[in-house]
Amino acid sequence: MTQFTFSESMAVHHLPPTRSEPVRARHCALRQRFLTPLLVLLVVCVAFVGQAGDVAAASKPSPPPVVQALPENLPKAKNSEARLQPNTVHLLRLVEYLFPYYSSAGEIGGYRQDPIMDHPSGQALDIMMENDGRDPASVHAGHKIAAFLMANSDQLGVTYMVWRQNIWYPGRDWREMSDRGNWTDNHMNHIHVLVNGSFTATDDLVLPKDLKVKLDEMPNGEELRKQAELRVAIIQKLDDAASRVASADAVNRRLTDRNTKRAKELEAARLRVATAVRSSYIQGMDTELLNSSLLLMSGPSTDPAVALALERVIRSQDDGLNTALEALNLAARELAENERELATARSELAAAEAELAALDAR
Repeated sequence: MTQFTFSESMAVHHLPPTRSEPVRARHCALRQRFLTPLLVLLVVCVAFVGQAGDVAAASKPSPPPVVQALPENLPKAKNSEARLQPNTVHLLRLVEYLFPYYSSAGEIGGYRQDPIMDHPSGQALDIMMENDGRDPASVHAGHKIAAFLMANSDQLGVTYMVWRQNIWYPGRDWREMSDRGNWTDNHMNHIHVLVNGSFTATDDLVLPKDLKVKLDEMPNGEELRKQAELRVAIIQKLDDAASRVASADAVNRRLTDRNTKRAKELEAARLRVATAVRSSYIQGMDTELLNSSLLLMSGPSTDPAVALALERVIRSQDDGLNTALEALNLAARELAENERELATARSELAAAEAELAALDAR
């Protein structure tokens, strides 16, 4: 059987049977001349289309993250499920399953009595942070949980969240709340999440491993943490200064009372000396001592030089008076030192109060 090439068979098929062999060969050559470039062009076009398809595929957005399957039945929670509604129980178990810290040592509060109905209704959880939320690592861990709840709010029936003195509603941005005065009430150490308790949660979740937490979209926990720590330090300074003031005041009162007592003892000693002076006069006391005793009775009109001489005479007459004077002088020095301590403590207290007021005014 005669074998033909592709080009030859095409030529034989189209040439009239009456033509001679040279004519037929000439037609074959012409077809090969034009057909070969066309075939090359076709191959190039196919290759180009393939490359364009690869580029288009690369420019398409990445498919959503693959969610690993959750167990058909989540394990019973370590934290209390008592009086929680079904969807709240599901969320509690889910958080413990996805964040193992809470299935071991972590605390999650549920039902409790409260003026706000979130917890009494059994529809709210308080997800407490490790280390009371007082370090960057625990704040970041809280951000991961909050981001998980945000990404799955529709699947889990989330109504709202409060975290790091901010509140979040589905479809909205975080909004800062007013200062409630302390670390816990400002939700610095826990996430408060309210869910629809009768909602039936779905399992098409974006799990934490597939989340990229955008810190600029989360509450500015680090800045609030620093402010709170500064406030704690200032309050500690206030407490220390107030304690020093109270202590100095107590010492002041004690020294004042003791000085009053010593002043009375001094007055009694003076009276004893005066009595002794009078007794000496009756028994024939010398004129100088008599004049001194009369000056003792004259009060404010006494000449200072004479008064000094009188004091020497009085002190020479009674050892008890000498002791009383020395004790009174010592108490006066102690009181003066304590007054300085009290003034310093009050100054520190006033400075701490001003520092706290400036922080609150920000």
